Amino acid sequence: MDLNKGDLTDTEILSFIGKQESQEIGSLDAYTDRLTHQISHGHGLVGDMLPWSKTHNAVRLGKGQLSVWSGINGSGKTLMTTMLMASLMAQGKKIMIASMEMKPEETLHWMCSQVAGCKPSTDFAKNWLKKYKDVGYIYDCLDKVPQERILGLVHYAGQVLKIDHLVIDSLTMCGVGREDYSQQAEFVNMLRGSAKMYGLHIHLVCHMRKGSDENAQVGKFDIRGAGEISDLADKVFVVFRNKQREQHLAYKKNGIPFNEKFLDQPDVWLKLVKNRQDGTELNFGLYFHKESMQFTSFENRPMDLEGEMMIVDT
Repeated sequence: MDLNKGDLTDTEILSFIGKQESQEIGSLDAYTDRLTHQISHGHGLVGDMLPWSKTHNAVRLGKGQLSVWSGINGSGKTLMTTMLMASLMAQGKKIMIASMEMKPEETLHWMCSQVAGCKPSTDFAKNWLKKYKDVGYIYDCLDKVPQERILGLVHYAGQVLKIDHLVIDSLTMCGVGREDYSQQAEFVNMLRGSAKMYGLHIHLVCHMRKGSDENAQVGKFDIRGAGEISDLADKVFVVFRNKQREQHLAYKKNGIPFNEKFLDQPDVWLKLVKNRQDGTELNFGLYFHKESMQFTSFENRPMDLEGEMMIVDT
């Protein structure tokens, strides 16, 4: 039926649309396999792991999902995603990073340092790039990109390259109006639909609103832009940098009175503030290891992303 013809009646048009929609409707028993798989595997534990073993029995990154990563400027959210992508490649997953805010060589330098666990040599870097040349991809564009091109990139990543995880950094560089909330919501909804269509996990980096106190705890309601950004996401991660610990460590180093309670806290909190699978909200304390550019489970102990991440912390 050609809907462009002007002689169709309303009844004929509605009948055609109804037939198309019926393709997406199934009886209850059509979902037997999917339901039994859900019950057998439980909630939230199907998918790929984050680098930190303390998270392995708590949260996983499933296929066809959209995760939002947020935090105030300088919190480490981009650094967190590069470490995540490096660890996913070590798990045998295909990844792509589309960072419109960093040069490819800068992104790769971070990742290479994180894998090396220290400042990498040029030989290490060459060998690392060669080792993962078939599973890692970079989108090279340091500028704002129209949302149509981003959606085309998602299509190419999912349909052609069969990417498992795609980072888009950041929403503000995707050609959506900063104050156009309806446009933001529509774009994020299309990303979510594309993730489901191609079975890949999209990681969307979003900035937070500027607050008056950088020590104030932040959550999903502090993400800059439309409220639908967090509503549409399957998971929302917030990276919170503990500036008070940094301050009191400096006090201790310089012989200034300090508060011990801040020294007992981690450098960074990785906060799971939304988890559509089971509603669980979690906080994971991490430490920053400057030489390796890693966030680690233990202070002053860099991780082996190609080995140690598979060990469960006790």
